[in-house]
Amino acid sequence: MTNLGIKCALLLAISVAASACGTAEFTRKPTPPGQALIYVYRQSHMLGGMINGAVTLTGPNGFNRSFPLRNNKNVATIGPAGHYALTVAGAWGKIIANNQPIEAPDGSAIFVRCEFFDRCVIVPETQGGPEVADTKENVAGD
Repeated sequence: MTNLGIKCALLLAISVAASACGTAEFTRKPTPPGQALIYVYRQSHMLGGMINGAVTLTGPNGFNRSFPLRNNKNVATIGPAGHYALTVAGAWGKIIANNQPIEAPDGSAIFVRCEFFDRCVIVPETQGGPEVADTKENVAGD
């Protein structure tokens, strides 16, 4: 085998290995009738990684949940379908979402990606699912 052939084979092996390790498989949590699922997550970033934010999610029928926003973590919340408001204090207490409206229809899954120094954005499940899969679930929500 020539040097060029060896280099091509090595490059191919590296790219296949990298793509296999790149993304975790996403499995959506089941949503009971009359309920909606809201994922709030923060992708891994070295800058500000040790600083936690604070999330408050309020919704229908007096629903209220507060939890920290940690680096490379997600929190899945199941609550009644309807209108929610999201408030997030990011790095150093800077408000990055202030009563941001979220519509969560019956049986839906909503994905909210928080960019810790900037803002929170709602992304489609096709984008949010793989991003959530690459984070760790904060099961206790604390």
